Amino acid sequence: MLRNMRNGSLAGIRPAKWLAFAFWQMKRVFKSYNNDGYAEFAALTLLGGIQLTGIVTVLALVSSLVGHRIIPGKPLGLALVALLVAGNHLVLLYRNRWTRYRAEFENYSARAHTLGAVTVYVSLVVAPVVLVLSGIALSHLPR
Repeated sequence: MLRNMRNGSLAGIRPAKWLAFAFWQMKRVFKSYNNDGYAEFAALTLLGGIQLTGIVTVLALVSSLVGHRIIPGKPLGLALVALLVAGNHLVLLYRNRWTRYRAEFENYSARAHTLGAVTVYVSLVVAPVVLVLSGIALSHLPR
């Protein structure tokens, strides 16, 4: 699943393809749960939330190492969220760019599909927990 077909290594896989696979898998999970037409929106929202959680967690870890908060304030934080949303939209949804990989994703093994679905369900639980723990860690640091 993760090997590049040309040279058999992971070196040729682009981040956009990883992002497209995560989006495709989340969209599949949401469509299978409730096919109400909002699967794409839900997948994009979850993907952005997980990315934001990752960024905040890294900033929390660096903040704890430095000894004070380095999380950006409201204007810069809102700009970060806007950049994430715009970046995801540009990479995935603008002219349906993610669909160029659809045939490849659909030909992955059943094991890969199951692993992807389990990853989506786990991320629904783990991402909020990690975000709360990062917030708790940050609350004890001086500004």
